[in-house]
Amino acid sequence: MSLPTDSKQRKATPIYSGVIKHFPLALAAMAQGMLACQKQHGIDSNDIEWVRDKSTDHLDSAARHLCEAGTLDKDGVSHSTKLAIRALMNLQIEEEAKTEPVHMHYWLYHGSEQLKCYGCGEIVTPASDSTLWGV
Repeated sequence: MSLPTDSKQRKATPIYSGVIKHFPLALAAMAQGMLACQKQHGIDSNDIEWVRDKSTDHLDSAARHLCEAGTLDKDGVSHSTKLAIRALMNLQIEEEAKTEPVHMHYWLYHGSEQLKCYGCGEIVTPASDSTLWGV
């Protein structure tokens, strides 16, 4: 889903008054949780980046965190926070798949010589000078 540009559609998508205004503490916990998860996956930066190929089992992970909701994970982040993050990741992927007019590839390493698109499953073997290796 891309954000609407039409005035009526924008009014029907109240991101602040429909979500942020009501859940500021939950969203702050998710932001802190994203930073902790990023460090867990070896990304030592305060610039939060969703590295989609690090972990892709969002629904299984969400279910595991649901089973331990109300408690803290070993890194000090609540399982409820991690549940919310995984649910949001899954929803983002579903929304992108629903309305992407042009497929944007999310390339993951697939063996040492190939890349696989996380979204559509396409596998390519780029030439050594290809810009695909820069992802």
